[in-house]
Amino acid sequence: MFSSKPKYSADKTKVHLKMLCNRFQLLTQKKANLAKQQKRQVATLLRDDKEQNARILVEHIIREARPPRPDYTLESYGILRQYAEMLLARLEVVNSEDHLKPEIAEAVCALLYAGWLYGSEIPELKVLHAQFTAKYGKEYAQEVIENKEKYLNHRLVRMLT
Repeated sequence: MFSSKPKYSADKTKVHLKMLCNRFQLLTQKKANLAKQQKRQVATLLRDDKEQNARILVEHIIREARPPRPDYTLESYGILRQYAEMLLARLEVVNSEDHLKPEIAEAVCALLYAGWLYGSEIPELKVLHAQFTAKYGKEYAQEVIENKEKYLNHRLVRMLT
């Protein structure tokens, strides 16, 4: 009677693509503002002849930034945002075709993989992962995740992993 299989919704996809673009813009601004604030703190300490405190703060900033490589994070946000904007512009192709067209394949695969990887951190990516999985099938989504080097831009793979 009721189907538990998730269904693809064009409207939901459109809304979440727009929200994802805004989310990436906000996250980028947040990281840039944090970096500016930290630079100001170091400059203030140096101006006040507190060189040792400035060194400690710089070491702390470097230690914090080490694991996810913030330059890669910001760059990956930019690339994923471009993919989301491209899919918004070509949403009619996504909605009208049952099979994945080559002109949107890279963008869909990138958002599928990013949704699998960062779905817990960025809710819009999780929803888009579910939408594209419903549209193109679980097998295809699993194939993209397992063979990311085949489907994704090598630079993006390096940044995300």
